[in-house]
Amino acid sequence: MINRNLRRITIRSRVISLFVLMLVILAGFFSWMIRDQMAVANRLTQVTERNAQVERNLLLAATRVLSARINLMRYSMDSVPNPGEALGDVDQAKELLSQARAAISGTEQATAIEAANLEIEEYKILIGKVQTARSEGMDNEVSAVLAEISQKELEIGQRIEAIVAENAQRMEDENAAELARVRRQMTYIILCCAAALVLTLVAVMLIERSISRPILDLRNGTEALRSGH
Repeated sequence: MINRNLRRITIRSRVISLFVLMLVILAGFFSWMIRDQMAVANRLTQVTERNAQVERNLLLAATRVLSARINLMRYSMDSVPNPGEALGDVDQAKELLSQARAAISGTEQATAIEAANLEIEEYKILIGKVQTARSEGMDNEVSAVLAEISQKELEIGQRIEAIVAENAQRMEDENAAELARVRRQMTYIILCCAAALVLTLVAVMLIERSISRPILDLRNGTEALRSGH
């Protein structure tokens, strides 16, 4: 039936139809591949930029905590009249951690950042205790609170370092998952290409038969006439 329908079409139309079919298949394949690769590149870029911003905010928060410690030491040595600069550094550290928390997707990391924020809030309270003890002339209390602040600063630094390490590992895992997905898609694309090739070969065979069969019938008929049948 297919051959009979093809015979109603001119040879030129058959060849043009096959050419158009091949162009449509190739255009669809390349369009799909380009869109997919662009989507993958965009996703990887977004993941990298987001994680880089999170890491940057975490490291800046750690720097602000260190700056608060330096400014607090200046206050304790009467280099500045009040701990305002140290408190300002602490507030900046909290803001940076909040920004990192907003950009992060992992539940465990979010919990760790919230814990770091609570420790920074405790750090801020200790600064207030230093100011109160100094205003009341309680030097021993000042020394004790400063030692507690040093311990708290160490804990905050270690927690932020752990969060940064976890963020780097999460970024590596996300990239690995995305690359695995790309490999699966490439497998699907190869299978689709193979299917398209088989379809094209079938179309070529059908068109070839629609052209060769009438010629063969004509030759057989001619030979039959020559032999007197």
